[in-house]
Amino acid sequence: MGTLTDQVRHLCTEIVALRDSRHELMVELDRDCERMQDMVAGMRKGFQTAHRDMAKRTGKERAKFVSQMKSNVAGMLKGFDKAHAAMAAATGKARADFVANVKDDVAETLDDFHGARTAMAKATKRQRAAFVKDLERTVSTLRKECSSDLAGARKAWMTLFAAGPKAGMEPRRKAAEEAERKAKMEAERKAAAEPEKKAPPKAEPTKSVQPSAKK
Repeated sequence: MGTLTDQVRHLCTEIVALRDSRHELMVELDRDCERMQDMVAGMRKGFQTAHRDMAKRTGKERAKFVSQMKSNVAGMLKGFDKAHAAMAAATGKARADFVANVKDDVAETLDDFHGARTAMAKATKRQRAAFVKDLERTVSTLRKECSSDLAGARKAWMTLFAAGPKAGMEPRRKAAEEAERKAKMEAERKAAAEPEKKAPPKAEPTKSVQPSAKK
């Protein structure tokens, strides 16, 4: 036989072999696909089971956490209420004590003010009374002196007119004599002081003045 026949026969043999190997490959792929499907189904079931278990577990944990949180919050609220009540009682008592102290201080201050005002009123009343008495005494004394002075002037005036014109000349004469006497004494004093003024002053040594040289 020729070479071409051998080659065609060899080619047909290879084609058949390739067809058998492809069939075996397809069968293997089917088996692998089935195994993969079984594995995926098992994984999905495992995932679903784990998810259900985790959901149950986390649900219980969340419920427990929420319950604990509620208990903690309730305890904190009770503690806040107790602390608020205690603080309100303490601050209320402190405010009441402060107001009472302020009232006492204000009452004491008002009593001090009233006492000081009363004492000052009494003192100023005594001072005014003493001032009025002193003023009355001074005015009475002035009135007495003025009355006595007026009585003396009236008496002198009546005496002047009762004695006549000569009695009026006597005081003027005495006044003129007194003025003349004072003028005479003043003239004698000036005459005694005049020689002292006219005495020549002591001679002072004269200084020789040399003419200055003209430039």
